[in-house]
Amino acid sequence: MVKSASSGGPDAILDQGVRNRADALIRARQRIHAGRMLSDYPGGLPDLRPDEAREAVATAEAVVRCILDWLDKHPHAGGPD
Repeated sequence: MVKSASSGGPDAILDQGVRNRADALIRARQRIHAGRMLSDYPGGLPDLRPDEAREAVATAEAVVRCILDWLDKHPHAGGPD
């Protein structure tokens, strides 16, 4: 979804900076997924890096802002009015 939202040149929903942040958020989410963490660290949990949670919120806000801005520029892209 991030790759698709980043394609389209000047009409892309996400710019390269937001795409990079979204990709980093995906990697962090995969790293801290509970099931994966239990299989990767059966002896106990590592440092969960609480700063990543703050960055995740900021990234989600940036992605939503890009989507809303894109919809403002392309009012008919969301379907019939």
